[in-house]
Amino acid sequence: MNLALLWATALPDYFDAAGGRTPNGDPIGNLWYTIACFVIAIATVLATFLVPQGKSHDEGTRPAVQPTATHTA
Repeated sequence: MNLALLWATALPDYFDAAGGRTPNGDPIGNLWYTIACFVIAIATVLATFLVPQGKSHDEGTRPAVQPTATHTA
């Protein structure tokens, strides 16, 4: 969320930039990279809610561990 706020406040300077520098002389960021990062972040968060969860191993699908015989001398 903070990244979105920072980019939203920086967009006017980004579009006023010339030669890769803002009017204040600051270098601009890469807007396409930022958009790609947002898309990946949103897709990742959505996947945590939308991808169906499989049956876990603790719900009876894991075979019981058989005790092993120990020999002491």
